[in-house]
Amino acid sequence: MNPIVEKNPLLEELHDIEGIDPTSWWPIAMGWWIIIGIIIIITLFLIYSYFRRQAYIRSWKNDALKHLNQLEKKLSEKNSRDTAEELSEYLRRIALTLHSRKECAGLVGDEWLQWLEQHDPQKFEWKTKGKFLIDIPYAPADRLPSAVKVREVLIAIKRWVR
Repeated sequence: MNPIVEKNPLLEELHDIEGIDPTSWWPIAMGWWIIIGIIIIITLFLIYSYFRRQAYIRSWKNDALKHLNQLEKKLSEKNSRDTAEELSEYLRRIALTLHSRKECAGLVGDEWLQWLEQHDPQKFEWKTKGKFLIDIPYAPADRLPSAVKVREVLIAIKRWVR
């Protein structure tokens, strides 16, 4: 027998303490449910944003804006005529993408500018500021539109695409 117990009879009456049941994680507190809900909402929003961004990157609008930005970077007084010719053609492509071929493909001259003015959501003055677009293919080689006018039309086209 243990020498300590022999000396003290009260120690023989002591019993081991039984352990407390471990605390369960379930059901979790309301604060944790709120945090889990917020994390789920943020995750879903990020996934949604990612797929929308990917869809925009693959869209014709993104391609058109990239092309217009490249034209704007290359624009100078020396190549304003070439840029204006390219803008005229590209504007027609954009119109055909946004509207039916029947509606805008056959329009030329002032009718084309009037149609642009009617269908432009920004209400740009195509008849006055975009006149060079219909004149440039037939104008003499020495007649150049100013880079400022071409840039103004280019910015109007970018706003129309957006």
